[in-house]
Amino acid sequence: MEKATSKFEERLKKKIQETLQHIHELTQVEFGTKQTVTENDEEEINEQELEDNVETLTEEIEKESDTVIRKEICQKRSKFKKSLKLIREDFHQD
Repeated sequence: MEKATSKFEERLKKKIQETLQHIHELTQVEFGTKQTVTENDEEEINEQELEDNVETLTEEIEKESDTVIRKEICQKRSKFKKSLKLIREDFHQD
């Protein structure tokens, strides 16, 4: 059980790092310090990664039988969903 949780946490940490990197790149684009991708492209990439994270966490919740671990995963998923909602609101306002 701990091994599966450990692997899950490793995958989640990797995805979080990737998401943070994209957020960092997006910030650079917004402030004009990086011109390699357009803002819309970066937003779509970031949004897709958050959707993937939510989907992965949903699958983990469905597989997990321990209610304590399910609750922790639900809390993590909730944070991703909030970020995704904010991105969608900002992205679709334009």
